[in-house]
Amino acid sequence: MNEMDEVDIIEVNLAEIMYQLIHKLWMIILAGIICAVPVFVYMEFIKTPVYTSTTSIMVGAQVSQLNEEYTALASSSEVMEQSLDSLKLDCSSEELRSKVTVSVQSGTRILLIAAKDQNPEMAKKIADTVRDYAISQIKSATGVENIQTVNEAGIPQHPSGTSAMKLTVIAGAAGAFIAFCVIVLLTIFRNTISTPEEVEKYAGLDTLGIIPLDSDENKSDKKTAADRRRRKK
Repeated sequence: MNEMDEVDIIEVNLAEIMYQLIHKLWMIILAGIICAVPVFVYMEFIKTPVYTSTTSIMVGAQVSQLNEEYTALASSSEVMEQSLDSLKLDCSSEELRSKVTVSVQSGTRILLIAAKDQNPEMAKKIADTVRDYAISQIKSATGVENIQTVNEAGIPQHPSGTSAMKLTVIAGAAGAFIAFCVIVLLTIFRNTISTPEEVEKYAGLDTLGIIPLDSDENKSDKKTAADRRRRKK
């Protein structure tokens, strides 16, 4: 096969791929819709939204930045139990701990305390309460007195995490992309001739006519063949 033949085959494959994609565009769109609708329904009508409220404190320790010691103190069992008693929540201290995230703002002496809950007002209360007891715990354990609140916790207006619309678009795009890939692969690896045009293109033969296959004749031929097998037996 020379270089010109290889170019012709590549051009034919690209043309066939484009043809299949255009004529099966509805399948790509349908796949996107099928993937997007369940995600949208789950996010909007099934999943319970969770809100996150964040407060921060600055520890005036003689260090350039805080370490894991301060995050451990702020999220200790003592802090959680004291916060639980103050909030009068119907849960365990471990369950309360799972709602609270304590982290250090990179390169600073600022401690971030984030609380999440299905109720935005409760998320704010948890963050503020844990912050207050965390300050007391850090002062008691380290002797550092210069600790001040940088930002008060606010009432979150929107659920945390990725929005329902964004996830829906991602799911729809993923479904459409998968359908696109399947159509392309099936077209590339298809090794059958199914149209008169393909007979002329690949076999170099002229098509004189097309003989349709009648379903009744097909059934009759199958019945005759079965009768012949029974007679031989």
